[in-house]
Amino acid sequence: MNLAFPEILAMLLLLPQGLSSGVFTNLLMESLCMRVNNMTYEVCSHVELIPHDMQKIIQPQVNWLLNWKVLIETFLPACCVVFLGPWSDAHGRRPLIIASLLGQFLYFTILSVLVLFKNVLPAEYYLLAAIPVGISGGFSVFFLSVVCFITDRTPDENRAFKMGTFEAGCMLGSLIAQLLTARVSRGPHGFQITFLISSVTCLTNLLYAIIFIPESANLSQDVQQVQLLDLFRTISKKRPMHRRALLYLLILANTAFIIIIFGESDIFYQSAIKRFQWSLQQFSNLNSVSLVVSGSVLVIGTYVFKFFKLSDMTAALIVVAPRILSSFMNFYAPTDHWLYGAAALGCISTLITPFYRTAVSKIVPSEELGKVFAVIMFTEALVPSISSNIYTFAYNSVIHTQPSAIFLFSFGFASFSFIMLLIGCLIELRYPYECTSEQKPGSARNE
Repeated sequence: MNLAFPEILAMLLLLPQGLSSGVFTNLLMESLCMRVNNMTYEVCSHVELIPHDMQKIIQPQVNWLLNWKVLIETFLPACCVVFLGPWSDAHGRRPLIIASLLGQFLYFTILSVLVLFKNVLPAEYYLLAAIPVGISGGFSVFFLSVVCFITDRTPDENRAFKMGTFEAGCMLGSLIAQLLTARVSRGPHGFQITFLISSVTCLTNLLYAIIFIPESANLSQDVQQVQLLDLFRTISKKRPMHRRALLYLLILANTAFIIIIFGESDIFYQSAIKRFQWSLQQFSNLNSVSLVVSGSVLVIGTYVFKFFKLSDMTAALIVVAPRILSSFMNFYAPTDHWLYGAAALGCISTLITPFYRTAVSKIVPSEELGKVFAVIMFTEALVPSISSNIYTFAYNSVIHTQPSAIFLFSFGFASFSFIMLLIGCLIELRYPYECTSEQKPGSARNE
């Protein structure tokens, strides 16, 4: 019986991440708040009760610490992931999956211990827990190995659907987390319980990968030394019917979209606290609604686009358009009800990821897939630290005047992504040639 489901890996990885994300931010805010004179635990333990003038002091410090956490978790993986794609072609995807999951388990285990001493530890010490994630590869290595795993085992015609169900697994894990967050993190021991549950979940995921996930790569091929220039030559070489241009446009569009996701990840919650005095419960409610809609869109949307037989590029163009309107609604929102409408629109754009990955896998021959995805994951690994700094600097600049102005950045990046995909669709209309991973073009026109 085949029990190897990437969706389970995704769900069990995103569940602890979603469960702990807002809680970790609250932990930093509480720790920094307690440093301030005349601030009591009763006030600092409820972030929505912290006075506005005090939030103006604390939030920039929280953003600074979160930026360092992102840098620790992404810098080393960004440097290594370029080589790990070709390495996995020869040595397998399974070692990378297991290593990245081990790092997540150690992260939450260390946090579970550190939080026991939260009354004496400075907030900066919690960043130590992120070191195992950076060493083991983090999300970059996990998604690189799993995307290659899916590509190895799935035919071209079913690949977009499989990528969609993988993303749905991510959404399901995040949804379960949002439903549990407020209940689990409540009370004086909320931090300990949250991180302990997250650690046990990551251990379960690690054991599942060790026991049930097989090797998918063809390990019979000769092992060749990986040269950095070879990787970039592979992604930059000429391809038939302007496929190289399509590859570049897809990468640019997806990078702009990822900048929005990572840039807003921490700023959105702090903006909601500042603008509408939201609690963690209200933030979790919004996330729950978003994840239900996103999961439904991922499962149903892939079927719908497959039924109409639209190209992956065209499908990506259609689903990214609502994100532009969503960003403008977040900026304008006179009441917090608008945030729900903006979230519902933004959920449609979650389909861009499976369509993007499927489009890339069809452009690139199978023997080059590891190299190309390695370079792609390298750029994606750099995005969190860059986008986090961009959004943090912008938010700290407008926090005293117009906190919602931060979403104009998202509006701009979403518009840029739309333009890149539109150009790609025009190229596809002009040169309607589809190159799958099994096809090796011969005499077709190159760029």
